[in-house]
Amino acid sequence: MEQNKPMNDNLKTVTLDRRKFSALGIALSSASYLAFIDDVFADNHCTKIDIKNDQSPIGIFDDMIYYWIDGQQAQSNSNIAFYLHFKQNPDDYIERVVLTTAEKKTLGARYFDPDAANSKGYAPYMIFNGIDLRFSKRYFLIVQVKSGELIKIYRYTLDSSKLKQSKLSLESLPAEMMIEFKDKHAGQCYASYYFQVQTVREEICNEIGLSLPCYSSLFPFPKILSISENSQFRIEVVNNYRDVDSSNYMRYFFLTDPCTRPLAIHKRSFGDKKESNINLFTLSSSFWQSRWGIESEKIPRINDCPYLLLFAENPKYGIFYSHIWLR
Repeated sequence: MEQNKPMNDNLKTVTLDRRKFSALGIALSSASYLAFIDDVFADNHCTKIDIKNDQSPIGIFDDMIYYWIDGQQAQSNSNIAFYLHFKQNPDDYIERVVLTTAEKKTLGARYFDPDAANSKGYAPYMIFNGIDLRFSKRYFLIVQVKSGELIKIYRYTLDSSKLKQSKLSLESLPAEMMIEFKDKHAGQCYASYYFQVQTVREEICNEIGLSLPCYSSLFPFPKILSISENSQFRIEVVNNYRDVDSSNYMRYFFLTDPCTRPLAIHKRSFGDKKESNINLFTLSSSFWQSRWGIESEKIPRINDCPYLLLFAENPKYGIFYSHIWLR
């Protein structure tokens, strides 16, 4: 991309291509690099568009970004997965994404070739591991889109209200689940990988007649039975948490992609005698629409996922979850 309009009195011509961007990323410090990018894209040299702007010419809106902040580890060592529902093609594709603090400290970058896409033709997952979230109250996901000869810059902001680890975005779940979770969990649907409060551990173990530390054996254990090349799958979940009463049993089991978009859902009824082994499998497009009210276009494919998240919801204690690694 060439710009012949002078940027200032000392610089008459600027030529930017991918190789020079990479070289600058090595040669300059992170803060200097982003400051340089800000200068380049200032003064209307290239289109710079906020991702929340409804006038965005390629239609990237706030509700097209999905993310999950993994809370298995302390906030100083967090994992963040992003999915951007953006259709990739060689003439219009995401070339790079950069995760920064509000102070422009670079935390990670991902680069994509023109043909990088998942099986549906959308941008791949963007995974950032070991991110320290203690040093800023806001983080930016900078998305650079290459559209022909034009470079477009989008920004998505993670502010303090979004920096909640292991918190499910209820809006990404079916309406029925969202209503029930809000009713039982007051809308604060956090996943409990382990119970930090000793009294809660004791209460759970006493209820089901097991000695401490029984809680570690109560997480649903997934077993992959089959995954085909066309993303058909069957997973068996071994559940050791026995039904206690109508408000204390494993009610929902659901499998999701790294950003908590559902792949499969199973809802139990209390005392249905199916507590031990739960089967999660590929659901048809018509079933997703008729049973859960979700269009098939919004359902991810398992073969696109580097890993999966398995959730099991208890109306009394919230949500247990675990990872299933596929790569």
